[in-house]
Amino acid sequence: MRNFISEILKKLISTILFAAIMFVISYCLITGEFPPKIENMKKGLQNMQTQFQQLKKIQENQLAKLSQAAVQTSDIAATDQAEIKYQQALLDKIKDLEARIARLESKTQ
Repeated sequence: MRNFISEILKKLISTILFAAIMFVISYCLITGEFPPKIENMKKGLQNMQTQFQQLKKIQENQLAKLSQAAVQTSDIAATDQAEIKYQQALLDKIKDLEARIARLESKTQ
């Protein structure tokens, strides 16, 4: 049991150290400074957080615009559907009237 816990701790520590080293290496490659300054890292993280917040606001605005556009198009589609039904009803009435006229003309002759 003791060996099992010690193995888990070793793997956990090695994983954490590997992640920290990879973070420092990638940070150094991106920023071009070595050794990395903690103050600059804090500022960079704060800048990233503000950028994420701005991106989130932009996405929310775009979603709001898309939802408004979808509502408008559905209203237009509903209006178009109603207009088509009205036009179809008028066409049916015209055909009925033409048929009645044709019957009346045939009766009068």
